Amino acid sequence: MHLAAIVVLGASGFGAFLGLPVILGALAAAHLLSDAQLGWLASAELLALMGGSLLATRLLRVRTWALVLPAILVAALADALSGGAHSAAWLFALRAIAGCGEGVCYSVALARLTAFGDPTKNASGFTAGVILGGSILLYALPVAEAKMGLPGVFGFLGLCLVAAAVLAPFLPNALPHSDAVSLSESSGSSGAWLGRLLLGGVFFYNLGFTSFWAYSERLGLAGRVSQEQISAALSAANLISAASCLAAYWIGRRWGVFKPQILAFLAVALIFATWSTSDGAAGYWARTMVYFQLLAVAVVLQLSLVAQVDRTGRIGALVPAAQGVGQALGPALGAYLLGFGHGYGPELAMESVSIALAALATAGGYWLAKATHPHLARPACAQSPPPQLV
Repeated sequence: MHLAAIVVLGASGFGAFLGLPVILGALAAAHLLSDAQLGWLASAELLALMGGSLLATRLLRVRTWALVLPAILVAALADALSGGAHSAAWLFALRAIAGCGEGVCYSVALARLTAFGDPTKNASGFTAGVILGGSILLYALPVAEAKMGLPGVFGFLGLCLVAAAVLAPFLPNALPHSDAVSLSESSGSSGAWLGRLLLGGVFFYNLGFTSFWAYSERLGLAGRVSQEQISAALSAANLISAASCLAAYWIGRRWGVFKPQILAFLAVALIFATWSTSDGAAGYWARTMVYFQLLAVAVVLQLSLVAQVDRTGRIGALVPAAQGVGQALGPALGAYLLGFGHGYGPELAMESVSIALAALATAGGYWLAKATHPHLARPACAQSPPPQLV
């Protein structure tokens, strides 16, 4: 029940991001916002999500339910008011408030993955569950918009937060401090640098991924793909990638947590570098499907590695902050590049470079771990955490 409660909390806290393409499309239709304005709006909410994540890292010793319930209340109230916002300034403010509450929820969910059981299995189950939640959102939000308009979209996000509140009593608390050891603290500068490299990989991955995710619907439309085909492709890719999350556990046991991450990131960078809006629906489907499967594997192994490095949850709680910086900059940088009027080519090039830098940061972590903490660089480290980290 612990993992189920964490998955619902993480998916609801990350719901606005998971449903970002549909939400931005609904906002564009309701408020006649430009692509650039949509990018800035997405960045405002995701920057606030980062702020909420940083706040949560300072409060991890607080009982979990007492930490997340106020955050859920704030985010749900902002969602309820967002549906009736009539000015862009008011909408920006409400989405920033919602993002702060969502950031607390998502950060706590990631931090608590290390509080029980096997961190690798927890990371696999959590990522698969959040992806399934994203698929549900991508299916349900267009239906809610068609029936109720923008209030229906934000109302559904609020209902997801209510579900997280109902399950809050089942959330685990942090491990006792004496039982939770951080490799980044106990191993001096090498452990600290390993933690920084891992967070750097999280940042660069999210910078590229969020820029693509924010404009994935617009990319399809630019390639003359129908709205129905775009929604179906994103939903199907999300849904199938849940199976890839479960496969990632086996991949980590067989080949370790570093090398598959690096290869997956490099393959994604190649997909972005060769993306063409002239490929039509078949090309959009194929690239989106492969892209999501690769990233699902990389993210599971990324979270698994963070959990093995630090069982206190402190680095895990910083993951949403690193994500938040990348997520806030991604749509903003995409909006800036689109503002030059050269189409989606420069934006896709930026995304390719960003994902390649994520691969580089992960490779740096691999070589450091190989020299100073070899148990992390071996495939065996994905089977069971080393004794000193439990």
